[in-house]
Amino acid sequence: MTHDLLNIFGGGEMGQQGYRILSSKATDRYGAFKTVRIFDDHLKAARPTHWEGLQVDACLDFSEWLTADVTSGVSVVGVGYHHLPLRQIMVNELSSRGAILANQVHHSVILADIGFLERSEVGEDVVGVSLYPGVVIDFNVRVRSGVVVNVGARICHDTTVGESSFIGPGVTICGRVNIGQRCFVGAGSTLRNGISIGDDVHIAMGSIVTADVLSRQSVAGNPARVVKSISP
Repeated sequence: MTHDLLNIFGGGEMGQQGYRILSSKATDRYGAFKTVRIFDDHLKAARPTHWEGLQVDACLDFSEWLTADVTSGVSVVGVGYHHLPLRQIMVNELSSRGAILANQVHHSVILADIGFLERSEVGEDVVGVSLYPGVVIDFNVRVRSGVVVNVGARICHDTTVGESSFIGPGVTICGRVNIGQRCFVGAGSTLRNGISIGDDVHIAMGSIVTADVLSRQSVAGNPARVVKSISP
């Protein structure tokens, strides 16, 4: 089944990446898009006719995602790591309104289990996942809706990543790691096998995490230590 309309919610880097992945020659699930709608305040103010080389058919206020008809076409949530709670809200809300939230899997991604995105272990559809170039996903890995895995990251066996968590470029997550919701794992970090990461955790780039991290903690260093607590 092909779709003519692409809705992009957030016109930054993640929105651009989503378009490129879905419209690449290596992606044939959705077909060619004839109409592109971008929901982004800055782009609406600029009123571009083209965006990153793409023809733009409509630029709307970002807030219009709350009322827009999303039942036709394919949708991409381009909200990034600065706003992970909002990303989670949007993925869940748009999905509940009947939006087709594309899983964006770059053609260079290596998947040991090609069916791992079909359904979560609790039987819910997994939607709005972004896997960028060079990502490696090992056996028995489960990710929840809205997860972003950036360039060159590796997630090893028997690992779970919670809703709308962001895995930065070059991260290595060793086996049997459990990561909660809305977590940020900075570029180049390594997570030791067998540990658990709570919800809303921030792991600074280059950190070596060797022990469990409680929810709402910010950690950094080698080995990673708590540098502050994160307010709700």
